[in-house]
Amino acid sequence: MKYYINTNKELFGIEQGQEFLVESDWVECITQEEGIPFSKYNTDGTPDLEAIQAEQEANELEARMSMILTPRQARLILLQYGLLDDIEAMLSTDRAMQIWWEYSLDIKRGNEHIVNAGIALNLTEEELDIMFIEGSKL
Repeated sequence: MKYYINTNKELFGIEQGQEFLVESDWVECITQEEGIPFSKYNTDGTPDLEAIQAEQEANELEARMSMILTPRQARLILLQYGLLDDIEAMLSTDRAMQIWWEYSLDIKRGNEHIVNAGIALNLTEEELDIMFIEGSKL
């Protein structure tokens, strides 16, 4: 079977021997089995690289923000990086954050407290990611 896409991004599968059904505005495209969903094609039959890249970046961001540490892992990685005392000093000025820190069952990378603490400690997104990855191994 060959697959074609038209200018409206509609997909058509045409069996061998039925190519006479192909209309003039249809372009042959590779199959989904080759790794690219049909919705990610331009009307000329080429992969829409911008859409593919945007989806990959969104998936990567979602994966990063869903990383989780236990409170023990979070404290140990902060201790390793020499940041535990800094966090505890920050907690002494923010009662809501202190309650969250002391009673959370898990520490999620995407939590606003983590994002804000990272900013306050001048940590980059990549540094926070590394800390979560390394912390998950403790």
